Amino acid sequence: MGQIYTGAVLCTPVRCLAALPQYIRSEDVERTIAACDAGRPAGMRDRAIILLLARLALRAGDIVGLCLSDIDFRNDQVKESTPILCTR
Repeated sequence: MGQIYTGAVLCTPVRCLAALPQYIRSEDVERTIAACDAGRPAGMRDRAIILLLARLALRAGDIVGLCLSDIDFRNDQVKESTPILCTR
């Protein structure tokens, strides 16, 4: 009785948490959206992707798996779906 068990219990290492992600100012987002050339198919695609990222806070993986059938244009809604690629 009365024995000291120094070193018998492992200490948890102290870890520094990573910094919170930086955000993009709304002015920069608006400038990026405006820079998309809506007169070209690639520009319309880029604008749509940026809007999904910025306004709906979708992640890149969510957008990659998005199909046109996932968008309800009449009710302004995007369905949540499992991230699988669309079959064309």
